[in-house]
Amino acid sequence: MRVIKGTPGAGEEGNARHIRQVETQLEEVIQAYQKMQREYRRGVESQVERQYRIVKPDATEEEVREAIDNAGDVQIFSDALVNSDRRGEAQKVSALVRQRHDDIQKIERDFIELSEMFTDLSNMIIAQEPAVEKINEQSQQVVENIQSGTKHVDTAIESGKARNRKKWWCVLITILVIIVIIIIVVIVTVVNKHNSDNKKLKF
Repeated sequence: MRVIKGTPGAGEEGNARHIRQVETQLEEVIQAYQKMQREYRRGVESQVERQYRIVKPDATEEEVREAIDNAGDVQIFSDALVNSDRRGEAQKVSALVRQRHDDIQKIERDFIELSEMFTDLSNMIIAQEPAVEKINEQSQQVVENIQSGTKHVDTAIESGKARNRKKWWCVLITILVIIVIIIIVVIVTVVNKHNSDNKKLKF
């Protein structure tokens, strides 16, 4: 956002107002994401503790805390697996740890992409004033969808079931698809407006 504010034309009253609106919406999205991330990590910690105790039922509190602090480290579970007499369950836990680590990394990548999309929207605001209201309406819908996604995450964490975690991912993917649709709609609107203006000038 600092780069966008330094763009020529960004200080004009109309553009500055719209940039502030997008900035506010971006902050709301970030806050919603951070809330989902905190709740997801709390759920992860609870699952790590349960899963680690499956692998090593006699684990001390210190060992459990170490496993939680290094939730993405498969080696910790592998070491416990060597001495486990419940190898069937322990192997399943090890696979879940790998999957959870990949899920966390995907969340972080999705958030970076989301931030980049909002930056693109801000640049379009500066360049295309007529499309601003449309962007604002659609951006607000994105925020509402993310807030709705947070509720789904709450349900997934409480249940602790893989089925609900998949639903959470579907919500996140749906949000990203909506953002892409917003960008496409805005581009089409701008192009149509531009073509319409050119025709009027010819007459």
